[in-house]
Amino acid sequence: MTHDDVRPLLDAFLDDELDAASTRAVEAHVDGCEACSTWLERRRALIATIRATPLRRTVPDDLARRIRHDTGAPSRGTFSVSWPAALAAGALLAMSGLFVGQQLPGSQGLAEDIVSAHVRATLSPHSLDVASSDHHTVKPWLSAKLPFSPPVPELADHGDALLGGRLDYVGRTRVAALVYQHDNHSVDVFVWPAAALALPRSIAERSPDGYHVITAEIPEFRAVFVSDMSADELAAFRQRWVELATR
Repeated sequence: MTHDDVRPLLDAFLDDELDAASTRAVEAHVDGCEACSTWLERRRALIATIRATPLRRTVPDDLARRIRHDTGAPSRGTFSVSWPAALAAGALLAMSGLFVGQQLPGSQGLAEDIVSAHVRATLSPHSLDVASSDHHTVKPWLSAKLPFSPPVPELADHGDALLGGRLDYVGRTRVAALVYQHDNHSVDVFVWPAAALALPRSIAERSPDGYHVITAEIPEFRAVFVSDMSADELAAFRQRWVELATR
């Protein structure tokens, strides 16, 4: 199985819902995929934390009074709650929070996800799914794999070589990752449709683990730039990229 085949199966794999053949295929992929193994480790740790957290709580008097008032229930000295129903509702809210957290990561989580993806790709011998300096090759390839067609500006005239692109993830959102070379520095530009994932403005100028992460918004798209080059150099690169991407 490819990485794209495995990602939708990870939740079912975690819950032991796959058949034997699919389970073996996912296990084989996870053994060699840092992204998937890291995702599983984080999800298992989160589940363990939730299971270890006491869910039984005493209903505060003021809340009990409000519930009686809103539902028209008679006033009594004691107030009882159907705890199975309450626990089910709490579990539903908790799982909803997990999914929302995956779709809309906070600024710190978003920065860490993007830096991790950049470092992982830099260290990998297969950092590119499509290797080409021609946007006429890179753009159609990405467009065929994604539900959108990302801008792929060429910056060779400005000293920034387009190396190619790959598919990547920010949280659970599939994005296009464009790879450029500036002197001895690699620059990743993560691009996705504006409607697909919010972009916390507070991520701007963060430097987790020594990498600079800055953002840009262009018509219909959001972009995040990450590199180990200086903040000023990366800001200048962003300006060149945005100017060509919006022509």
